[in-house]
Amino acid sequence: MLKEKIFNKNNIRNYGMEVKNSYLTPDSIECMSIKTRKSILEKLESYNDTDIVVVVVTGDLVEDGVELYGIYLEEEVSEKSCWHSWGMPTGRAKSMMKEGKYIEADEYWKVQG
Repeated sequence: MLKEKIFNKNNIRNYGMEVKNSYLTPDSIECMSIKTRKSILEKLESYNDTDIVVVVVTGDLVEDGVELYGIYLEEEVSEKSCWHSWGMPTGRAKSMMKEGKYIEADEYWKVQG
């Protein structure tokens, strides 16, 4: 079940900024609608939690402004592309979508044991 969240533009460092193509950040997750998070979560369900994926988003850093651009397996992303460094375990991306907040890598691994 996805957690609802209250939108507060004061929590967003770069409010109103266009993100073009970006990886998941605290600001981009804060600016996603529950509909977008649900859509991303549904797409992530087709991957194993241990698969490394690159979740690319686009839009504006305003309420409900950030949308999914695409989800790619790490192997599909060119090593010469800046996207290559954006990979994360699918389980971590799923947790972010469910919680509606950014989860640092070390925090995710502590929970996973």
